[in-house]
Amino acid sequence: MNVRVTSPDGNITGTMIGPSGGTLAFREGSYPRYSERSLEKQLAALAKLLVVGRRRAQREAIQAATGFAGKAENPSDVDNPQRRKYLEKWHRLKVEGMSPSESVYMSATGMLDWSVVIKDGTLRKLDENSLLHQVRGAVIQLLEAQRDKEDELFQQIYEPDKN
Repeated sequence: MNVRVTSPDGNITGTMIGPSGGTLAFREGSYPRYSERSLEKQLAALAKLLVVGRRRAQREAIQAATGFAGKAENPSDVDNPQRRKYLEKWHRLKVEGMSPSESVYMSATGMLDWSVVIKDGTLRKLDENSLLHQVRGAVIQLLEAQRDKEDELFQQIYEPDKN
């Protein structure tokens, strides 16, 4: 399942490919025009758009294949108390990722409230491809942290005796 979105300013394209792949690309000539602060805002918005797009695509695929809309994501829409508790806590999970050079920091709460911090001077030091490598490293670390916290939360809610 592929999802492709564009940043609010139209200069960055992000694609999620399959369960864990993805690409990020700047529109030709746009990278030098960014400041760290403006790029932070665009990357945070792009990340949210990718997650929302992915969830929508998953729901549509499930509905097309089964006729059902899939699992509810809003805790108030769930009758099962364990599932409701899981979703309530999942939406508060905060995860972080840092790039290999520690120049790009990303965090997400509930995978919808994203923050990106790019160290001052980074865009002057790194060319476009180097910056994309740093962003990818931060994203990978963040997604690994999300998987780990989801596993911990699942065990806490559904398998409390195993802890």
